[in-house]
Amino acid sequence: MSHAKNKVEWCLNKVKRELQEGKQHRGLIKVNADFEKARDHLAKAEHNFKVTLYLQRGGYTDWCPSSLFYVIYHCFLSILAKFGYETRNQE
Repeated sequence: MSHAKNKVEWCLNKVKRELQEGKQHRGLIKVNADFEKARDHLAKAEHNFKVTLYLQRGGYTDWCPSSLFYVIYHCFLSILAKFGYETRNQE
């Protein structure tokens, strides 16, 4: 089994464990597709990309990788929302 498939399985199982323990989940859970949430995440990704460009122009390139991480993260959250998944886990 590939590492990516193992990680997805781990995240899906993490939800089951945490919900059984009465905790708020931090894994990957199936929900209804939410196109509005997907658009909101894309808007946040675009905002973060503008921040990255602003930082780069201002000479604060040491902060660019952090802001780019959140660009990518919100793009992935958008894809998940579009296809009916939710996560509270950055893994």
